[in-house]
Amino acid sequence: MVPTSTIDGNDMKRFANPGQEIGIEEEFSAGSGTYVENGNICASVPGEVGEKERCLSVMNRITLKVAMKGSKVIGRVEDVIEPIALVQVLGVEGEGERFTKSSDYVVLHASKVKRDYVRNIHDEVKIGDIILAKIDEIRADDTKLTTVEPELGVVKAFCCRCRRPLVLKNFNLACEKCGNREYRKLSTKYRNVEAEF
Repeated sequence: MVPTSTIDGNDMKRFANPGQEIGIEEEFSAGSGTYVENGNICASVPGEVGEKERCLSVMNRITLKVAMKGSKVIGRVEDVIEPIALVQVLGVEGEGERFTKSSDYVVLHASKVKRDYVRNIHDEVKIGDIILAKIDEIRADDTKLTTVEPELGVVKAFCCRCRRPLVLKNFNLACEKCGNREYRKLSTKYRNVEAEF
């Protein structure tokens, strides 16, 4: 993979979304805004792909916007510790407004996942899932999310066995590579194609 492409001698900028493969370790090293998974270099933030001295990076040049209660955010589940999931906010839904990647986490509590009883939050979301959530509460020391509404929840999920994107077929999530079937609290906006986040 090449980080930029040329058409008629003009360099075109290449943009990547979180989780999108931008190169392989055999050809490049992973720089800022990236991570390595199974030998592939993937974007960890939305932004412009850059290459310097065979090192790929993703720069997020989007201005930080302050979120408010009720804002819908796009985030990645970074950890699940009963009864909460720690989520890193990647963006704000709509109008192209985005957060820059932050080391701060927001919290999704099991009681705020859906209207039904949730025994274990790890049955509803998994590490690496991309979710659409709404900011439910903001305090000085933490921000809490909710995914109770039908359009909120997981918008892109990955197989727990082989980490390939799960495909939604007849209201069931399945891995087309290994055949694994999984459950999530899905958003009505679940994507079978490459996520736009």
